[in-house]
Amino acid sequence: GASEFNTWFTNVQDSDPGNEGSAGHASLTLQNDLYGAGFSFTSVDENYRPALGFVRRRDMREYEVEAQYTPVIESEALPWLRRFNVFSDYEYIEGQDGEKQSTELSALLFAQFSRRDNIDLFFERNFERLEVPFFIQADTEIPAGDYTFTQVGLGGETDSSRRMYGGANLSVGSFFNGNRTDIEGSFGFRQSQYLQLEGSISHSIIDLPVANGEFDATTLSLSVLGALNRKFFAKALVQYDNFSRDLQANIRFDWIHTPGSDLFLVFNTSYHFAGDNEILFDPRRDVFLNNRVGIAKLTYLILL
Repeated sequence: GASEFNTWFTNVQDSDPGNEGSAGHASLTLQNDLYGAGFSFTSVDENYRPALGFVRRRDMREYEVEAQYTPVIESEALPWLRRFNVFSDYEYIEGQDGEKQSTELSALLFAQFSRRDNIDLFFERNFERLEVPFFIQADTEIPAGDYTFTQVGLGGETDSSRRMYGGANLSVGSFFNGNRTDIEGSFGFRQSQYLQLEGSISHSIIDLPVANGEFDATTLSLSVLGALNRKFFAKALVQYDNFSRDLQANIRFDWIHTPGSDLFLVFNTSYHFAGDNEILFDPRRDVFLNNRVGIAKLTYLILL
């Protein structure tokens, strides 16, 4: 099995007592080929501020319990079904004063077929207590209060080892006393060992009972991997989202001129689609060349 026990503890000492604090974590996982269960506890002081590292939330005590069931299917009646996984998880987070902050209950039913195609059905129910309001976008404010979210979704994907593959996800549920619908799709095409394309689209429809609470969020991405041979290849990542209206591209060329030594050439560019009343920036160009340890980097940035 994969049973394990993990724990860590850290303490910060500072000349300013207001920056001193400690954090710790302990988890126990018990698992065999069929069943699994786990429990974890995490504590972070209110004033815990490490000089290095990142903590998701201060002033908290988190309790988490999870369980799973993963049988392998060997049935003549269902020859196309390979295995399925039933997974559930519950998290409870409170402050160091014992006051409830948030909870999360999730359940997942995952089925894998003989060709590694899969489909999953999931359910989530979250509780969040907002002590201060925040802006979810520039002109849409979420007031302080207690919120409960419920989300149900269905998704699936085909075997990524095929020449053409893809996936899709759909989820609906409540969101800050309103409604939210998420639609995601992805595709992949492997032309040969020299060219592979992968793309995705994510679209969210938000309807909140506040001023300017109806809006959409869309993100598009495309990844291209091309190779001339085993020593020279390139990868490009292009992304766009309708909030920033930025079309960004990162292109990296890699030349393995000798074993264990690579030469990289990186090209970054960003194009901004300005609104009718938006002030345009002057074009700028930033070039940085560094040949230390056989690495060269070129960055080209355009703002329109």
